[in-house]
Amino acid sequence: LEDEEKTIGVVLGALGQKWFDLSLRGVEAHAGPTPMHLRKDALVGAAAVVEAVNRAALGHQPHACGTVGCLHAYPGSRNVIPGEVKMTLDFRHLQPERLDSMIEQVRGVIEATCKEHGLSFELTPTADFPPLYFNPDCVSAVRDAANELGLSNMDIVSGAGHDAIFLAELGPAGMIFVPCEGGISHNEIENAAPDDLAAGLRYRNAENSATYAKNGDSIFRLLGKNGYRWVSNAANRVEWYGKGYIVGTITDITPYMELREKLEQQNRTQREALETANHNLLRMMQQMEAQKAQFAQTAARN
Repeated sequence: LEDEEKTIGVVLGALGQKWFDLSLRGVEAHAGPTPMHLRKDALVGAAAVVEAVNRAALGHQPHACGTVGCLHAYPGSRNVIPGEVKMTLDFRHLQPERLDSMIEQVRGVIEATCKEHGLSFELTPTADFPPLYFNPDCVSAVRDAANELGLSNMDIVSGAGHDAIFLAELGPAGMIFVPCEGGISHNEIENAAPDDLAAGLRYRNAENSATYAKNGDSIFRLLGKNGYRWVSNAANRVEWYGKGYIVGTITDITPYMELREKLEQQNRTQREALETANHNLLRMMQQMEAQKAQFAQTAARN
């Protein structure tokens, strides 16, 4: 958004994600006596994989991401050729077939480099999150409200996971993005300008965020006119301001309230069953104590 000089990101959906753990195994050997052509260096193979992940992501644009976030070489001595490398692979794309294409491209490089350098490998899937497209009405509502308020905007996809992704499994949902300095988010140095944050909420003549929903036109009020409600993702808090639920994820709250009632009913049923079981157990213990006393009296008489 910052690079395109846009204030509002209309989020179309979220990238699908597939994660893997990769282990490459060669042979540990001394760095001095072992000739280069006889080495089975697991780190050399890992370097080829890192480059392949980056190349696959660049070759599957737009929306493709490929990352090696962790890499550990063993035994980790300056004068020992690494005999094993453990690393993570993270692939992301909005289109399932393109996501699978990236993975197959990298898998081919893993097999080829292992053959070239005398290595073995183990590739283990650890996560699989399918791509998600947000509800079209929610997406259009954000876009229309931003246009009505004169806020520059563009369609965008979410590369990271968010609460809205899981809410969208239960009912209509959408998201609003605003720019971050340098495009950096999910990081301690993340910095969003106050004006951009205000535009994301768009309130007028408000002294603080607690009153923004009551003052003038806002994206929230305009969406509220179309029957949308707002659920806070802060400490699972739902706040009521004026005509709608405010802050966080755009959604029709009805499915979530129904789910909440269902879960509460299940909890009530479980509590009642537990209370009944405890009551029956207490009665059994009382009966056993009475029988024990009776047996003691009988024994004393005999």
